[in-house]
Amino acid sequence: MAPASGQRAAPERALREGIYHPVPPAADEEIAEFAEARLEGLRGLAVNPTDRRCLEGLATSIAAGKLDIPVLPEVAGSLLSLGESSDLDNDDVADLIRRDQALAAQILRYANAPTMGAGRIQSLDHCVSMLGFEMVRSLAVAAALGEGVYRVPGYDRETRSLQSHSHEVAETAASLARTTDLCGAGDAYMAGLFHDVGKVVAYRNLSALRRKTRGGRPTELLIKKLIDELHPLLGTCFAEARELPELLRWTVGHHHVPGRVPDEHRPIVGLVAFAELVSEEPERIEDLEDGSDPALSDPDLWPACMPDIADLLEGLPG
Repeated sequence: MAPASGQRAAPERALREGIYHPVPPAADEEIAEFAEARLEGLRGLAVNPTDRRCLEGLATSIAAGKLDIPVLPEVAGSLLSLGESSDLDNDDVADLIRRDQALAAQILRYANAPTMGAGRIQSLDHCVSMLGFEMVRSLAVAAALGEGVYRVPGYDRETRSLQSHSHEVAETAASLARTTDLCGAGDAYMAGLFHDVGKVVAYRNLSALRRKTRGGRPTELLIKKLIDELHPLLGTCFAEARELPELLRWTVGHHHVPGRVPDEHRPIVGLVAFAELVSEEPERIEDLEDGSDPALSDPDLWPACMPDIADLLEGLPG
């Protein structure tokens, strides 16, 4: 699902103050044309043949619908498709996960993070009892993604850093969900976990182009600008290809503009946006506290449904 046509243009104030981030195409736009326009804007940054081949290769892959999209690990896909069911009790959930002991051990490690606020959890049964099905499902998906999605030849350092960032945002969003009661902590965690998956798609396609052309890496500036500009679009491509739930589709495409998200998903996407803001730019907390941060006054970038900024800051973990 995408927002209605005409909502894509960035607010003038946001552009002036440097807080605009791109969003996916509107419903009536072609993905290839949308991507081509953004890649065209980056051509001035191409300083060598490798950079130019990178831009042309990405445009061709997107136009042909041949992006390299990560495949979700089987257990992650199964858990994502598994909703709350009256026929599924806590013991059933624990038994489902216990079939993979490595996965169960990783879940317990995540569950015992200080930001989870559950105290010391010794067993999977205890974990499900303390945190509930939705939260444990989110932790299981997080554990399963590590090996199956965040491994990209030539960009391993970047994707591991991205994985760590995604976990941090997920934990912060879940903590905020618990303190604000805006949404379920499990849903907030899952949204935070997937919010930057478009960056993984970008790295995978840069890696594939490098293998295909047997060339070097593009310049670091071009890589950064490509990922900054295209990751909401590429995240949406991932979400559609892997049939992610609607909440996650909105999160990966609109976590920089949560004010444009439908009402039912806006609180969660807003929490993820705030969690990422304080995770990436903690120095802005002072501006958040005194209300001078421009993001808080822009309705596209900050949903009206969000609670008072003091309450959010109070709810931050740690």
